[in-house]
Amino acid sequence: MTQELEVLDEGQKGWLSWIVARDLSARSARHRLDSLAQRMVLVGNGTVGRPIGKSWLEISREDAELRAHNFAKTGIAYALRDRLRPGLEEPRVRMFFERFTGQARVFSNWGSGLSLALGGGLSSWEPISESTFDMAFGLTDGDLVGIFCIEDED
Repeated sequence: MTQELEVLDEGQKGWLSWIVARDLSARSARHRLDSLAQRMVLVGNGTVGRPIGKSWLEISREDAELRAHNFAKTGIAYALRDRLRPGLEEPRVRMFFERFTGQARVFSNWGSGLSLALGGGLSSWEPISESTFDMAFGLTDGDLVGIFCIEDED
């Protein structure tokens, strides 16, 4: 482990995996997420995440939390055609997002949240795992950086 990156928490449960670390480097938010992804062990087949660079798309925290709770509860493969439902809660998603302040920058490996929230199609997606589907959320907040990943098979 480099001195610039200190893992504070990581875990896996079912198809959910997460990692939170302190990253003292001066690199961009996307570079910091890519470095962390390569240290994150994913649940699908035990591989580490792959860097996706500019495919980390900045989204609103509200959209990220809505997506994370919905897809963590229902899975990705069959829920893509459904509208996202406010009010669903996955405790691990809540605990992950609570570690970051309201000022955190939020990214996802999925495109437009609007198309998903309205029950529309997928606008763009860059996988970080080898699973059939994955949805990752990356947050940066000062020197705190974290990734929450939901994997799914069809």
